[in-house]
Amino acid sequence: MKTPIKKPNLLFLDLDGTLLDKGIGVWARMSEKNKNAVLKYSKDHPVVISTGRVFSNEVRNIALNINAEFVVCQNGSIILDKNFKELENSKISSDVVEIILKEVQDLKITFVANPGEIIYGRGVWNRVFSWFSHFEPKKYSDFFSKELNKILLISRSKKKIKKILNLLNTKFSNEVEAKVVGKNFAIEITKKGCSKGNAAKKIADLLNIDLSNSMHIGDSMNDSSTKNIVGNLIALKSGSKRLREIADTVGPRKRRGGVAKILNSFK
Repeated sequence: MKTPIKKPNLLFLDLDGTLLDKGIGVWARMSEKNKNAVLKYSKDHPVVISTGRVFSNEVRNIALNINAEFVVCQNGSIILDKNFKELENSKISSDVVEIILKEVQDLKITFVANPGEIIYGRGVWNRVFSWFSHFEPKKYSDFFSKELNKILLISRSKKKIKKILNLLNTKFSNEVEAKVVGKNFAIEITKKGCSKGNAAKKIADLLNIDLSNSMHIGDSMNDSSTKNIVGNLIALKSGSKRLREIADTVGPRKRRGGVAKILNSFK
């Protein structure tokens, strides 16, 4: 990204791999460069956090630190205003959850059921995956079907990820949205109609802002739903190759204030 970009009137920011440019996993943090650049922008225009994360004290603190007007969590399943009042909470039905996770267990794929802080799976890989998160590892048999905002599937086999994605897109296309993330080693599943793109529409309506002059900055395919909804989808160079291929603009790498570099380039 070498040319200046027109300053948007509404800014959506992903967290992991984007605004959080220091560390990885549970150790990811926002640099002072990014924080200061976003705060400067927020003095004149609204900022929205748009993340796949569960709403937590950490997300709350990030929102407060950058003066966010709204917080979108679980890829659009949950929308909160600046006072953290819940405006939307959409969940996958327990019946659909049960059927999907039966298929997942048959393929021996690890999963996280949100809301919750447990990662379910088998063997050493379940413990390895849990090490990179704050989730407690447990066996499949410990899970009981319930309504969920999001299901995260993780596997070290891209072949298994592809197989379950095909199943979701054929058998469950009327019930859920499914996006491959994490360098193609994971899938995020939400209720049909829940996406970062649809959340952007709802927030723009609340603010009475035209999305043609808005921007979303992200790094993963769960950010792709904002394509052709926001005015400019920017994919960070350090993120998903597939997202870079469809994005309106390719930005710098996340490290050392990648988001700040974008915001400071506005004309």
